Amino acid sequence: MVYVSREDLIRRYLAGERDLSGTEIYLESDLSNLNLSSINMIGTALHELYLEGTNLTGANLSNAGMSMVNLENANLTSANLSGANLFLGYLNNTNFTSANLTGANLSSAELKNANFSNANLSGADLSGTIFGNTIMPDGSIQSSH
Repeated sequence: MVYVSREDLIRRYLAGERDLSGTEIYLESDLSNLNLSSINMIGTALHELYLEGTNLTGANLSNAGMSMVNLENANLTSANLSGANLFLGYLNNTNFTSANLTGANLSSAELKNANFSNANLSGADLSGTIFGNTIMPDGSIQSSH
């Protein structure tokens, strides 16, 4: 694993680098409100990070370790999150429209007002997940009881 700080990530992204596969972002990093659209972070470790309001449209986060990550108000439209670990994630108001979450671990995540319209949740682990007015792939609204 290559460790990358917030400043390094921003510098590399602004320089046009989009492939950060296999990197590990420091736990104390706050990546909120950044534009990281189309970034490639396959297998990246993003544990306990703040990604609130971050634009990850079209990002490839397949097999990324993202447990206990705050993605509130983030945009993950058309992102690839297949096999990603979002265990205990704070995913309220997150846009997952047309995202691929095949086999993703969303167990014990909080998904209030999240949008999964046209997303692929095949084989995703949703056990213990907290739903509240969450739009599911078929357009139905899911709320925990």
